[in-house]
Amino acid sequence: METTFKLRQLPKFAKLSITGFILALAFGYITGLMYVDDTTKLSLDGIEENYNGNSLANEPIDDDTILDWDESLEMIEPMRFKKSKQELITIIHTHVISFALIFLSLSFLIYFTSTPIILKKILLIEPFISIVLTFGGIWLLWLGLDWLKYIIMISGSFLTISFILLSFFILIELIKK
Repeated sequence: METTFKLRQLPKFAKLSITGFILALAFGYITGLMYVDDTTKLSLDGIEENYNGNSLANEPIDDDTILDWDESLEMIEPMRFKKSKQELITIIHTHVISFALIFLSLSFLIYFTSTPIILKKILLIEPFISIVLTFGGIWLLWLGLDWLKYIIMISGSFLTISFILLSFFILIELIKK
């Protein structure tokens, strides 16, 4: 599995191009994490609410409840409705394809680093398992298997850890002389 060629042997311009690619991916990944934080508060209940809606969206409005304006503003929780099948398919489709291509390119690059072989093998496979578990879990959560929010949280965390490690090891290799 080892190769004699390493990324550190590339010309400076090629190293700069790959570094720019990794940094651009990192910027995109971080903004994606910001979006996930904004929509789920990085919580199990937030994950479920994001795809299946919350109780406010499913409860009828009670006309007997009268609150003053300031009191009602403090109690406001945004209504979230269950995503439609079309919305969910679009989210899963675009994310699975994008993540697969991102991790394919990172896997290709990590292959040409001096990262320990056992770690390299894990980082070549794990992201693809996490992609399927995360987005397959979202689909099944939407279908009503609420316990899958735990799998989504764990596999999504592993996906992020993999991204960080892959990027780190590739950048370290590019810095080496």
